Amino acid sequence: MPSKNPPTNRLESGLYVVATPIGNLGDLSDRAKNVLCKADFIYAEDTRRSKILLSHIGSDSPIRRLDENKIESKISEIIAELESGKSLALVCDAGTPGVNDPASRLIVKLPAEIKTIPIPGPSAVLALHSVASFSTDSFNFRGFFPRKDKEISDELNRIQMISAISDCIFYWFESPRRILSSLKKVKESFPSSNLLLGKELTKLHEKIFRGTSVEVYEMLENEIKTEGELGEFLFALELKSENFTAELASNEWEKALGCALLSGSTVSEASKQVSRLYGVSKKVVYQSALKISEKKI
Repeated sequence: MPSKNPPTNRLESGLYVVATPIGNLGDLSDRAKNVLCKADFIYAEDTRRSKILLSHIGSDSPIRRLDENKIESKISEIIAELESGKSLALVCDAGTPGVNDPASRLIVKLPAEIKTIPIPGPSAVLALHSVASFSTDSFNFRGFFPRKDKEISDELNRIQMISAISDCIFYWFESPRRILSSLKKVKESFPSSNLLLGKELTKLHEKIFRGTSVEVYEMLENEIKTEGELGEFLFALELKSENFTAELASNEWEKALGCALLSGSTVSEASKQVSRLYGVSKKVVYQSALKISEKKI
């Protein structure tokens, strides 16, 4: 049985952002184990889940809950602890903190003089990307797939606009209850595009499905019929600019507008630039920019 925290030198003061396994406890690095055994305190998204990991490695570092509901009220307390010289470890339910979880809201509030130390490790997105075999290099993580019809429509329009500028791979998380309906929306919009679906990555019943979005949808239908709505899912869609219609490709000012917004220009700035360069009504360009950015007048 692993020994309890050994009497070694304590950690340097700072916030250690620790990646933890996404399903296989063997994926935890030695460096992560060392931090989790030596930290003055561990802040976890779900203490019940994290205690299983800490027990596995023999850590008895004190653990505190830091979930979506508590994070805003805890920021001042955590900053005070760090300023007093404490070493704090930050973990999420699984994978790398700050990627689609509340951790980023803490990190962005830390004063510049407080040291933040990344302890890299498991990531569902990078795990699936490593076996993707797509020909496109660029990828874009989108978080959880939208739920409402209007949000889904906006999301699919947005990724089409991005891909009209440059080939790109898009990643989304999805729940077992919604994965089939979400893939149906994707395959209806992009039937011939390549899609990669990961189920239960790194776990005992891991499965990876490849093909066009139509093909993967059919594979998933059969999977759910035999196995039920079980598992955690992540899927990737590869979109190539050459696959879009001539009408979209010929709309150069819309591509320029999308590019300007992606580069950080405000709606107003991008609209003025594109309107001036392409001779298109500023009102038309502005309305298009609002749609792309989902901002309201």
